[in-house]
Amino acid sequence: MTGVDRSQGTLRELGLELLLEVLERLPDACTLSRALRDDRGRATDMTLVWMNEGARRGQPDPDRAIGRRCTELWPQMVANGSFGACLRVLDSGEPERGEFHW
Repeated sequence: MTGVDRSQGTLRELGLELLLEVLERLPDACTLSRALRDDRGRATDMTLVWMNEGARRGQPDPDRAIGRRCTELWPQMVANGSFGACLRVLDSGEPERGEFHW
């Protein structure tokens, strides 16, 4: 590994740390999830990877939420169509606009 490679890796790590610190300080719920994809590569669900304090307050058992499928954690998002919009964005890379009521 060259010095440039190490520097870029260090910058990525610092950038991630800074991003997580900013997200943690947001007053609203913020989560990071990893897409689960079918054999054709289409997003079918997401797995919760991280959540800030605002999101933790909304979970009955936040320590057990990490690693679970988002459709299990937030069935209301499936019911109101907002989860489907998230999956379409993951597949297309295009933004969706809409209004969802909880």
